[in-house]
Amino acid sequence: MNSAAPDIRSILKTTVLPLLLLLATLIYLPGLGSRFLLDDFYNLQNLDQVKDYGYGAYVFGSGFAGPSGRPLSLLTFAFQYEQWPSNPTAFKFVNIGLHLLNGVLVYLLCNLLAGLVTREHNRRFLWSVIVTLLWLLHPIQISTTLYVVQRMTQVSTLFTLLGVVGYLHFRLQSASDHDWRRLLFMSMVVIVCTVLAILAKENGILLPLYLLIIEGTLLAKSGVNKYLAVWKWLFLGLPMLVLAIYLAVNFSSVASSYQSQDYSMGQKVLTELVVVTQYMQNIVAPRPAAFGLYHDDFPTSSSLWSPPVTLISALFIFCLLWLALKKRQTYPVFSFSVLWFLGGHLLESTYLNLELYFEHRNYLPSFGLFFLVAWLGTRAADFLQRKWLVYMAAGVYCLLVIAVTIVEIELWSKPGIQAVEWARRHPHSERAMQDLLQFYLVNDDIENAETTITRLINLAPSHIYPYLNRLNIRGCRLRSTIADAEWMEYMESAGRAQADKLRTAVMLDQIVLNVLKGLCTNVDTARLIALIKRLNDNPEFSNDSAYLYEYLSALALYAGDTNNGLMFIRQSLQKEFTIPRKLSEVQLLYRMGEKGQAQAGKQQLQERIREDYRLQWGYGRMIESLEFK
Repeated sequence: MNSAAPDIRSILKTTVLPLLLLLATLIYLPGLGSRFLLDDFYNLQNLDQVKDYGYGAYVFGSGFAGPSGRPLSLLTFAFQYEQWPSNPTAFKFVNIGLHLLNGVLVYLLCNLLAGLVTREHNRRFLWSVIVTLLWLLHPIQISTTLYVVQRMTQVSTLFTLLGVVGYLHFRLQSASDHDWRRLLFMSMVVIVCTVLAILAKENGILLPLYLLIIEGTLLAKSGVNKYLAVWKWLFLGLPMLVLAIYLAVNFSSVASSYQSQDYSMGQKVLTELVVVTQYMQNIVAPRPAAFGLYHDDFPTSSSLWSPPVTLISALFIFCLLWLALKKRQTYPVFSFSVLWFLGGHLLESTYLNLELYFEHRNYLPSFGLFFLVAWLGTRAADFLQRKWLVYMAAGVYCLLVIAVTIVEIELWSKPGIQAVEWARRHPHSERAMQDLLQFYLVNDDIENAETTITRLINLAPSHIYPYLNRLNIRGCRLRSTIADAEWMEYMESAGRAQADKLRTAVMLDQIVLNVLKGLCTNVDTARLIALIKRLNDNPEFSNDSAYLYEYLSALALYAGDTNNGLMFIRQSLQKEFTIPRKLSEVQLLYRMGEKGQAQAGKQQLQERIREDYRLQWGYGRMIESLEFK
């Protein structure tokens, strides 16, 4: 019997990870029936250009996302251009595969880190299994996995995890004072994986920070020779210093970007203290109805005292951070877990002008909390005589987490019910109402769509996009005649409307596209042009002026007014030069018979892209295809 025991344990250790991956696959399979959402349309809408102009046209041309351009993530979408926009299942299948692959790396990472804490192989194994199970199957990971565009987060996480695992592999090897080969491999891993992670999403720059956290906590007592100390400064400390300088240099531009927000930078920082605390609560104690995409109704903190939870959250996070730094050698696991989680939120959950609340920001940082939960469980078993109680409690906890995940994924698999339920959970969320409106429109439920628009108008009385929704329904969907009084209402709204984070631009884009397709036969083009001009005169929309001029140009051309079409596209170029706008001008000049000006414009474009390989890949074939005979 005893001789068979090691074989059973060995078989268990080799099969448990595949079983976890299989379980995660089965649980996520219903989610393949979910839909495209939110930024999926904005980031993937130009995938059809791949067919005509190649992958570069999308990756470096029309597919813009973040300061780095995120070309690596966009390339993964470009490979699936044939599935857009009719097959969201294909995109989500890839996302689930990436989640499973990241789960394997989480298991390897946890095994390496647990080895720094204990030499007991069985404990390391159990620790790694619990952490991997929680990370793979926690409901907070659903929106990263099933929300297609968050593949960017997944790919960045993939290379970050590869970098950490690769670093530890070489770092934990026995070394001499002159082990240059080991340092060379460590350098290659950090540089290559950091660059690739950044090319997927900008917060890949935090890879050196994650390594510094490991060095300062779990490896704090390992001893460092002078060569390794210098290496850590150059390859880990210096990148973080460069990042700090970059953020400091761009601080004023970030501060000025808050002019279009309903809150200040200081209020955003205060709110993020509450948000991060809420993340931690939802990770450690997940509950049904706490998860989803629409959190734009999250209350903003106007001061440290309002609401009172702001002060409580600030004290809580400050105490956690202070303890983690002070006790990093006494309680390295606690310090590592807290610093890993908070460090992972350094960019997206602090002062930068980003959305207040998004669950996908916890995709990698949550590993720290899962690591801590598993460690606390193993420590509790050490102090209790009845260890089976701890194991039972851990099993029940994991089952409860999985149960919430199953319920949430089931909701994702039923788009209609999901839209209604998210609107019920977040009755003050404009995005939830907009999503519900789209559901009613897809199902031709005009009565409920009109009711939802009224709710949107009440939620956002200072915005024009709810009125544009109504114009789109009545003029393009129902093809009804728009009464004079209704046009006056739209004009008044355009004159007093406040900026609304591109929602107005998105709605105008839909309306203009429908007009150009001939779907809005009863929409007076002249009045629509006047409405957009009125909006363009509104100082609140000065940052959107380039887009508005584009819409005016398209509508003028549709109405047969080529002179104004040319004037508007040139005004758009004056506001913000882009290659696609210049292309539109060149093509319009050719249509007007101005072949000389068109040829000169083509040459300007060729000169513009000559010294930038990204622009060459993005627009080279497009520009070369222009022929003026």
